[in-house]
Amino acid sequence: MTDLHPILRWLLLPLSGLHGLALWGRHKLYHIGCLPSATGPLPTVALGNLTVGGTGKTPHALLVLRHLEAEWGVGRVALLSRGYGRKTRGFREVDVADLAAHVGDEPLMMKRRRPEVLVAVCEDRLLGLNQIHAAHPAIRLVLLDDALQHRRLIPTVRLLLVDATQPMGRDALLPAGRLRDLRSRAATADACIVTRWPEGAALRPEDRQRLGVPLSMPAFCSAMVTDDPVPAFGDGGAPAHSLRRVVAIAGVARPQRFFEEVAEKMDLACSMAYPDHHNFETADFERWIQAVKHFKADGLITTEKDLARLTEADIVNFPVPVLVLRIEAQWNDERSFHSWLSRTLAQTIHREMAENEDI
Repeated sequence: MTDLHPILRWLLLPLSGLHGLALWGRHKLYHIGCLPSATGPLPTVALGNLTVGGTGKTPHALLVLRHLEAEWGVGRVALLSRGYGRKTRGFREVDVADLAAHVGDEPLMMKRRRPEVLVAVCEDRLLGLNQIHAAHPAIRLVLLDDALQHRRLIPTVRLLLVDATQPMGRDALLPAGRLRDLRSRAATADACIVTRWPEGAALRPEDRQRLGVPLSMPAFCSAMVTDDPVPAFGDGGAPAHSLRRVVAIAGVARPQRFFEEVAEKMDLACSMAYPDHHNFETADFERWIQAVKHFKADGLITTEKDLARLTEADIVNFPVPVLVLRIEAQWNDERSFHSWLSRTLAQTIHREMAENEDI
């Protein structure tokens, strides 16, 4: 449920109703064919959610990518994103030396994590898919990051992410709630990934109802694991384990989670939260320096996503070392998910090929 005050949430419900009506109309136009959609020239796996931010899409995209590479081969799987927050438009391949303003912070973060993988951005996923197919004949499958709301492209397999700590079973649409699409759209996914689920705990029917996961849908659970802090850029500076008292900054959805994770590993002297995808400026850097001096901190720590919006030049003269805390996703039952995805992809691709031969 949303963190809004109940009275404010009640006042915003009429706007949520209008939002829902607009969404229903858009989906209806696609359903009856007034707005066109197509499958594209390559098989695709779409990963996304129905709520705003914080479900762990980027760590799960990297997790699913590893499995697809194991099945299809390294160098044969690409990753395509919208590139939210960038100041450019159209198709663009991501380079590790790019700026987040040009390609988006999340695609840049994924490219830096996996530089050998083709990562591209395009607000029109169908156009992006065609561009990848034309320029890179070795690519055989494309993973679509945050693409469940992109109706122009019909993916081969849809994976819905649901955060166990943000149940959407009774949530409302924006702005009164966290839903950015109709709750009924969950049924259009082929499977659900329940993130931040306790390892070994069964997913009961009542859990599915609370979370908004259809009872008949295959569901797989995952956990989020926090690595030890590492230097933000390279191996320079003091070892991360020698820094204990830190100032933490985060411009992500639900930054409190990050601050809690930092506090479990280090002495958190001060935390500073910014809006998701916030573009840091000189005034922000000066505020961090003041906080470090005031709280006598020996380090500054941030998220991997925030680091993508910083350059080494931004912090080269910072008075204390800058650290980054990486968050990874891991399956509670890896074998079950891999088996299901491999089987579903093969069956769906075979069916689509048969249908095309009949046309």
